[in-house]
Amino acid sequence: MLDAVRRLRDESDIAAILTEPVQRRMVLKETLEDELDVGCRKGSATPRKVLRAIRGGVRSAAEFDVHTWWRSRPELGPVLFNVALFDEDGRLLGIADVYDEEVGLVVPVDSVEQHFATPEQVALTERQHRAYRSAGLHVLGIRPSRVRTDPDGLLQDVLDAVRVAAALPPARVTWRPDVAARV
Repeated sequence: MLDAVRRLRDESDIAAILTEPVQRRMVLKETLEDELDVGCRKGSATPRKVLRAIRGGVRSAAEFDVHTWWRSRPELGPVLFNVALFDEDGRLLGIADVYDEEVGLVVPVDSVEQHFATPEQVALTERQHRAYRSAGLHVLGIRPSRVRTDPDGLLQDVLDAVRVAAALPPARVTWRPDVAARV
């Protein structure tokens, strides 16, 4: 797999190939890092960038694009990617694609294919957003395509959402990474 991605140039294509088996828990992210470390260094810069993002919680090509966009915006603060959020009674609320712990903002990366292609997906997405709000979190669902088609509008929407979330009472949640790291 890593030999194949060394020949690719598009970061999103590389992210699609490397994130899928991690998200499906078919391989540990550390295994991919180890394999890249022992292989040829030629063509490894972009796969290393993607693996750093995976280590930081990214689990899909769409999330990689959002991660790259978010990190390139100095006006946005640090966030966590793909963390399990729990209410004050310890019940799982969901896996937050992007979570700003400081202000209690959840930013689901709501792709059409995964969240709006069927009525069942729409209902599940609505239930997920409601669960986050019920714990005092502010939710801003975004389409991953906006990273490319409307980056300035997306930035304004995120900044507005951060302001709203900061004005709310503190959320009553705890979190942990969604995939355990190798010990």
